[in-house]
Amino acid sequence: MVTLGFTVAAIVVAVQTPAQAFPSYYYIIRNELNGKCLDADATNGSNGTKVQLWDCHGGKNQRWYTWSNMRTGIAELRNGRFGNMCLDSDNSRPINNGLKVQLWTCHGGNNQRWMARNAEGPSENDMIYHSSASYPFILDADISGGSVNGMKVQLWGDLKAANQHWILQYNYDPNSA
Repeated sequence: MVTLGFTVAAIVVAVQTPAQAFPSYYYIIRNELNGKCLDADATNGSNGTKVQLWDCHGGKNQRWYTWSNMRTGIAELRNGRFGNMCLDSDNSRPINNGLKVQLWTCHGGNNQRWMARNAEGPSENDMIYHSSASYPFILDADISGGSVNGMKVQLWGDLKAANQHWILQYNYDPNSA
């Protein structure tokens, strides 16, 4: 397991169809504030499935596969448990603070494109940006409910706060290719 931090320098789009095999590498995405992992609710795999923070356990629902490097371009993040489901911002509403982040069938749309940049300031970790927003909306852990399993994940404007900083752990899975 390797933790890396880089600045995004270019934009590249890669969309993977559900019929293709997963790549051999995936991300575990941990929140800097509480160390919890980005987690797809393992009890469901349909459109609108909750994406939340949960204690890290290494399960497939906490693995996020991509066919492009989030640090050098735009990436579609496919969930390891529900392979045809992507990290998605709810496009039924305009992008604004508190916009729901969920799983949705991968379709390559702008609301499923993400990129990582090194956070400004003392943090060495990354911020995960929604790539289609004209204003930088960032993957954000909603801290209003405390630091419990099931914490809401949403989009929010840049607060330069630890709940918007993420540790991207790049891992190898020899059984996925």
